[in-house]
Amino acid sequence: MYYQHLLIFLQNDKLADQTGTRVAYHKVLTKGNEHYQYELDQLKALDVMIYVHVLSTTDVTTESIVQEDKYYRDIIYYHDFEAFLQVATEPYPLVPLDIARYFLLITPMTLEKLNLLLSIAYLQYKREEGEALFYYEQPITDLSTQFISLEDLPSRTIHHDNEQFSIPEDYIAPIMYRILFSERKIKKPLFLQKIKQHYKEMRVDEILKDDFVDVSHLQLNNVYDAFHQTH
Repeated sequence: MYYQHLLIFLQNDKLADQTGTRVAYHKVLTKGNEHYQYELDQLKALDVMIYVHVLSTTDVTTESIVQEDKYYRDIIYYHDFEAFLQVATEPYPLVPLDIARYFLLITPMTLEKLNLLLSIAYLQYKREEGEALFYYEQPITDLSTQFISLEDLPSRTIHHDNEQFSIPEDYIAPIMYRILFSERKIKKPLFLQKIKQHYKEMRVDEILKDDFVDVSHLQLNNVYDAFHQTH
């Protein structure tokens, strides 16, 4: 016997625990309970961006879904729609991967450059606005923080070619949605765009010498030293 499963994912990949885990509503579609227009209407009325999957397995559990397709692992499943609706409409913080995805939309770059831009953006925004651009569990005081590692980049959306990482423009809508509707809406909407556009063609050494953002007030620590030790 086969069971049909309805999965409603939050398109912005909103996090319940700030780790990158996807969130989805799960419902087994049975005779007399095979409709889900109510759920879709409720989410649409609240302007929640979603995507829907319907698939069949031989069991009613979410474990059977994971066994059927590994794409559905590492997901927080909600079986109560009202609880899911609350999560879908609550404000949430940005995390480094959100900003990294945004930077990777415009041009391929290495992890070294990506982490450097994240540091510059975080410290410059903190200096201008007095608040954090995104959530990070450790204090950020210089340009040496390694926010993103290879394991943090999901292969299904981020392309990897000869140490250069990039994201197709097809993903711009959910990436921008997450940034614009985060817990702390960015006060200067052009801030990240200016950072991205200015540095997109620069190498790491050129970024460190550039004066578009004054890095003299930032503690370079390991970044500057490490770069010159290897070049």
